[in-house]
Amino acid sequence: MSTAARLVLMLLIGLAIGATAGWQVQGWRQGRIDAQRIERQARDTLRNIERGQQAADTYTQEQAHVQPTRQQITRTVERIVTRDVYRNVCFDDGGMRELRAAIATGAPSGGAAEALPADHATD
Repeated sequence: MSTAARLVLMLLIGLAIGATAGWQVQGWRQGRIDAQRIERQARDTLRNIERGQQAADTYTQEQAHVQPTRQQITRTVERIVTRDVYRNVCFDDGGMRELRAAIATGAPSGGAAEALPADHATD
């Protein structure tokens, strides 16, 4: 083999090795980019889970705060609508007072339910 042929052969082998190394380095680079993307997605997922948990905790706290008021309104309304007068008429003055108080404040008016008139017998 002549010197020129050896030189060309060594040049081709060098180019092949360089291309392979470049290919490998590009693979490493792409792998790093993929790893960073996966880490970013994992952080975003964890952040979304934490936000969801915070929202659930906030909702639970709000419901715990609202539940006693809701129960009081329900008891008051049930006590009002079980009277005989409400079988023919929706609300009397006391019932309207409770309804307005519940709408205005989100809570029953307090002692007004006990001050309502006694049951009426209607025909």
